[in-house]
Amino acid sequence: MEQKSKNRTGNKILTYRVRLYDRHFSWLKATKELYTQVVQHFFHVLQQEEELLKESDFSLLRTLEIRCIGTKEMKAAGIRPDYPLTGFPKIPLYFRRSAINTAVDLARKKAGTVNPHITLYKGMYQNFTDTTIELKLFNGEKWVWVTYPFTGRSLPPEAERLSPMLVLEKRTAWLEVPLSFEVQDIRTVKERMETEERICAVSFPDHDVLAAAVILSRTGEELEQKVFRGGNEKEDQRRKLSARIHTSEESRGMEERRNRSDVRMETVSDCGDGSNITGTKENSAKENAALYAGIHDLNRYYAHRVSRQILAFCQQQNIKIIVVPNYENALDFRDKQYLKTDGYRWLGRSIIKNLKYKAFQQGILVTSVRPYHISDCCSECGEKIRKYNEGHTAGKKYYGGKLFLCPNGHKGNAAFNTARNVGKSFLGYFPEKRS
Repeated sequence: MEQKSKNRTGNKILTYRVRLYDRHFSWLKATKELYTQVVQHFFHVLQQEEELLKESDFSLLRTLEIRCIGTKEMKAAGIRPDYPLTGFPKIPLYFRRSAINTAVDLARKKAGTVNPHITLYKGMYQNFTDTTIELKLFNGEKWVWVTYPFTGRSLPPEAERLSPMLVLEKRTAWLEVPLSFEVQDIRTVKERMETEERICAVSFPDHDVLAAAVILSRTGEELEQKVFRGGNEKEDQRRKLSARIHTSEESRGMEERRNRSDVRMETVSDCGDGSNITGTKENSAKENAALYAGIHDLNRYYAHRVSRQILAFCQQQNIKIIVVPNYENALDFRDKQYLKTDGYRWLGRSIIKNLKYKAFQQGILVTSVRPYHISDCCSECGEKIRKYNEGHTAGKKYYGGKLFLCPNGHKGNAAFNTARNVGKSFLGYFPEKRS
């Protein structure tokens, strides 16, 4: 038993995205274009000789280099390789090997379009600090080293940095950095439940309470509970952004109606006063896009904040298993009136997503149960409940009620009731430990 319960360490890879400073973007673009051409060269070789794909990665890398570059002996003997890299400038070793591996991956996946991002192997980057990275770029004539500052998420010092990927999107350059974190406990849920005596179950209601957690013993007894607020604060900020979007859309609609009535068809692009209807539409659309992005960033901030708070609570309680409802499939908000029919408002799924990777890094597993009848049944007796708010009459369709009442007289906080149902549903899979 002691051997089974012993923690097993491992690693978890997470990718952080940072934005490169807009410096020599044309050089980045030229390097990307050259990389794409080199990848396509090796990709076409593999299409013509598919039997090569049966070789191991290391063997295939060596084979392609011989078939396309040759060896010192071949050069000394004047032997030309089968598929020479003609028409290309000098290709650095690690740039070429990155292109080969990308081409092999695309060929094995039978990808139709070859337009890859650049995976930077060591030799193509150096002096990788917390705020800058030096990249080896092709400027159209020769290879040069350029130092790029970057902004975004701070790269954790305890993580090992793997080969980053250079991603170009329109006029913006991003660096996607895979980070390898050491995980102190990679035991499965089943292995943990052989020794764990407590779990944390979490529900995700609406309004001010964004999450509610209960600590349950193996027998289903509630030991601790905690709510995580911030919904009202978030909603106030979201309403302000939504109001600005609504005002902008109304203003744009009125402007378009005025222009349609006042401007003849042949002069619709010139209103006479120098204004441009198309330009007005574009500016309004850009403003609204920025406001919608603001709502997205706002939700992301609160989802991260609440997930950190849940994790901190579980660490204080020395919890190794967190149980949540399984909301992986798309939710139909029309059938969930208590979620206010607005995907921008309810953060449950986003909080769970963040909680999973944050918890795993700390040796805590997040597992899930089916979300059926977790919010409409009593956690004590299983009867259907009615919900209500203080001073109101309880009803079966009172979806937004914060309190609950069941036919057998059980009552209390609806969010904690849901969390208890989540936990007890999970514990039902491990009856051998329950009395």
